[in-house]
Amino acid sequence: MTDETPDSKTQPPAVKVHKPAKKAAGGIAATDVRRKRQVALGAVLAPLMEPALARQGVLLAQIAPHWRALCPLLADHSCPESVKGDTLTVAVASDGVKQELHYVTPQVIEGINRLLGYSAIAKVRGITRHDVRLRTGSAAVRHMAKPAAPITGPGRDKAEGMCKSVRDDDLRAALAALGAEILNKPTNKKG
Repeated sequence: MTDETPDSKTQPPAVKVHKPAKKAAGGIAATDVRRKRQVALGAVLAPLMEPALARQGVLLAQIAPHWRALCPLLADHSCPESVKGDTLTVAVASDGVKQELHYVTPQVIEGINRLLGYSAIAKVRGITRHDVRLRTGSAAVRHMAKPAAPITGPGRDKAEGMCKSVRDDDLRAALAALGAEILNKPTNKKG
């Protein structure tokens, strides 16, 4: 074996590797690449300002518009009221809704923290307020059931004949539609 040292002319040029910079006092790490480009002021200040603004109630302003998506089952009967520390206080219409809120609390906390991008809420506390339905406006809006689709197919006449004795028109139509669906569905009988 021969000990040959490669020429400096044959070596590939060195690749410049950026080392991560130390974190500044505010907790944001700056790199050489980042310093050379423009960055929106809001993108830099938001992580620094969120904890301070959360104490002033801005956190609630971020949660309230999305309450229907965060808590769809109870949105008509509840609304977020305040945030103190890591506890969200939710006003509910009755004790029954308060109990339901207790069951869905893990999903609500997960949704809020996902929305905000950090673990802002750790606990949810429900308080009973009977005026909640009026404040959310759900008393004026009631969800109506969609009308049944018209019955079609060969099972229609048989299903309608089976439901003739039902007095209530809506119930008779719903039962006839259900019967027609069942009769028109292909059956897979195993021999």
